[in-house]
Amino acid sequence: LLGALAAGLMAIDMGGPINKATHYAIVAIVTTAVNKGLQPGDPTYDFALQLNAANLLGMLTPPAGIAIATWLFPQKFEKGDRAPSLANFITGCCGITEGAIPYVLQKPVSTILATVTGAAFGGIISMQLGFTAIAPEGGFIGMVASNPQGFYKGFIACMSGALVTALILGFSRKDVEPTESQLGRWKGIPTQPVMNFFHKIFAPVGRFFKKIFAPVGRFFKKIFTPVGHFFKKIFTPIGNFFKKFKRKKKVQTNNEAKQQ
Repeated sequence: LLGALAAGLMAIDMGGPINKATHYAIVAIVTTAVNKGLQPGDPTYDFALQLNAANLLGMLTPPAGIAIATWLFPQKFEKGDRAPSLANFITGCCGITEGAIPYVLQKPVSTILATVTGAAFGGIISMQLGFTAIAPEGGFIGMVASNPQGFYKGFIACMSGALVTALILGFSRKDVEPTESQLGRWKGIPTQPVMNFFHKIFAPVGRFFKKIFAPVGRFFKKIFTPVGHFFKKIFTPIGNFFKKFKRKKKVQTNNEAKQQ
């Protein structure tokens, strides 16, 4: 959970105040563990480095996930949004999260939901695999320099989170309907058949729960509607009394001000 929280907070505002506060808080935890002279193998030391690894993944996942989304689902993005995807992926892998900001500005809610979910998932995978990194910055370079033997664990965690981000973006966005020449040979993963499949599965489930809870809702409505009317009859006159009192006091205040 802490890995998901650390990575998710890093991805929530793309280098903004929440990102920076989370980053420096985790760096302070690692610095404290090092200054105390703790060594690898100590549970506190290893936990601090695992948290720092999730911190790094939170920087990488949003731009990498968005870039992968433009490759897997090109029909969901305009040509101008697909063009910088490779540069966005490379800079994201170097720990620069800000490449995701233009996409966030287009669709803030769905994009932030996708990036935070993907980063949190990557953080969980990283913590479960026990991946550690002491470098506070540097993206994949920092990961390799910190933990060359276990680097593959960080790579698996990052790509898992990025793929989750890409899938959420692909299935939450509508097609922008670019021309065939703009898309080229690769037309993207078709999302509508998958959405239709899940609709067929979950629509009967939704109707089933509706049949169950609709009578319950009507039952509580019958109980609490008279109660609401009862309290309304009691408190409405009281409210009117205070309104009249307040109005009368305001008139008196105005008259006194005029006399003065």
